[in-house]
Amino acid sequence: MSEHSKHPDREDEQFDMSVSQVWVQERISCPNRYWLSSYLAGSLSEGQKDYIQFHLETIQCPYCQANLEDLEVASTDDKQDLHHEVKNARRRSLESSAIFIQKLRDSSTSDP
Repeated sequence: MSEHSKHPDREDEQFDMSVSQVWVQERISCPNRYWLSSYLAGSLSEGQKDYIQFHLETIQCPYCQANLEDLEVASTDDKQDLHHEVKNARRRSLESSAIFIQKLRDSSTSDP
């Protein structure tokens, strides 16, 4: 038998749950990904940040730790993608400028 007594109206053990079991299984206290993302961005108020730190570090919620890790990886990937896009835009801009300058030179040498 479990450490909690069965509900008197139920014989089935699957209904033998405590409030703490429901709280953990349903992740009632877990912040959603938006709040975890805001936590990573440093855009939370002091109280919000304290709660999420407590949830991650003291409670050590494995679900939220995994979510946070996933968000960190996504953030790193986004930064790398942005860096790549900026690098490509810079290259295209330089190529375009070089073509424009060459056309200017060609037109100035061809004018009588």
